[in-house]
Amino acid sequence: MKRTLIASVAAMALMGPVPAMAQSQTDAAGQKIEFIAQQKTGEYLASTLMGASVQNASGGTLGNVNDLIVNQDGNVTVAIIGVGGFLGIGEKNVGVAYDRMDTRVVNNELVAVLNTTKAELEAAPDFTNLKGQPLSVSKRLGDEAKQKYKLAKDKASETYNKAKDKASETYNKTKEEISGSDDEAKTE
Repeated sequence: MKRTLIASVAAMALMGPVPAMAQSQTDAAGQKIEFIAQQKTGEYLASTLMGASVQNASGGTLGNVNDLIVNQDGNVTVAIIGVGGFLGIGEKNVGVAYDRMDTRVVNNELVAVLNTTKAELEAAPDFTNLKGQPLSVSKRLGDEAKQKYKLAKDKASETYNKAKDKASETYNKTKEEISGSDDEAKTE
């Protein structure tokens, strides 16, 4: 029995990896659910696409993919591209129909290619969320809040360290005074 098990495992190892196959199951409504075990060639994770450089056909940089809009059917419909500004400051977000972009790998990096110019993107209107707020405003407010939090945290840490150093100094000074008075008491 043990030999048969070892032989079976060895034979499976020699065959190489078994391709991932889709499995299915039925949900509570009786609909078939298909479970996907592996990403396919030509499919990209949203996390890989977000942050990807957006270039024109000649390789000039236009901006970066900041977000994606997915409709109720699960299809990506809009790419939100951050354009203009410097290091994220002054950048605005422009919505572009996702099917107008092409994706390709350039120098081992995923790149979105869009047939437009930087000037056209910068002249385009800010993309707004459901509340009518430009995403760049939301991003700016979020970045400002993060900055204020970091400053407050740094100031609190600095104040804590000063207080800790002062307490340690006072403790050591008091300890020396007590030790000195003990020595005086012993000599009397």
